[in-house]
Amino acid sequence: MNIQEPHSVVPFNLRKRKEIQNLSKAFTEQIPSTLAISIRTTDLSKRAQMNFFQGSILDIVCFSLSRVVRSFPKVNARYKDEKSYFEIRDINIGIAFDSGSNLKVLAIPDSASKSLSEIQLRILDMLELYESNNTIHPEDFSHTITVTDLTGMDIAFVVPTLSSGQSTILSINGNCSEGFLITCTYDHRIMEGRYVSEFLSALKAQVLQIMKSEFNQNVEISCSACQKTLSEEIELDASNRGLVVLKSAKNSEVLLCRVCFEGW
Repeated sequence: MNIQEPHSVVPFNLRKRKEIQNLSKAFTEQIPSTLAISIRTTDLSKRAQMNFFQGSILDIVCFSLSRVVRSFPKVNARYKDEKSYFEIRDINIGIAFDSGSNLKVLAIPDSASKSLSEIQLRILDMLELYESNNTIHPEDFSHTITVTDLTGMDIAFVVPTLSSGQSTILSINGNCSEGFLITCTYDHRIMEGRYVSEFLSALKAQVLQIMKSEFNQNVEISCSACQKTLSEEIELDASNRGLVVLKSAKNSEVLLCRVCFEGW
């Protein structure tokens, strides 16, 4: 007499099998912890004409992250052993794209050198590349820190999972009317809760500063690194010297406040 099993065996597809392998490796390598910070947004109606970024702050978060990481290098690091960790000089922000059956994380190379508009264009290029059947080159996957955007989805909280070989992943969820939540899962072997809390506070301040500048029609010039405005710099600097003008390696103009210039 054949006894029917009370279950059936369902095989994983290739994509899910690879994801399981990567996650299993990550959890054996890392000690993850998670913190989050909320951002109350102002009217985002002026972003309505931006199509892909309508109702989202993904581009602003990526731009702000590339600036703030300079002051929090452990966020862009990799664990080496019990005695040391690797501090990665290049900041390559990776953005997770997932249609439901094809998860890929594509990189914004040298993110810290790019303006907000350049980051927006790169994100759109990555989306086009993701949706195409074109070959994705290895450098497009060479991200050092990951951001995933769940904006608009009806979820209250998410705990993002660290990728193997990274110390930080950020997720964005929420909406324009209720505000956004930025959640950070980090490798506790490299960072402590206080360090990550200060990082998230700095990231929030930068995001709000960018939003304030973007939605203000009378925007004055500001520091390319920290977005401190000219009037704010003059108020802090008794000499009233203003911002320092530099030429980058790509021959583009860079404006820096005194503090950022000294750390350039």
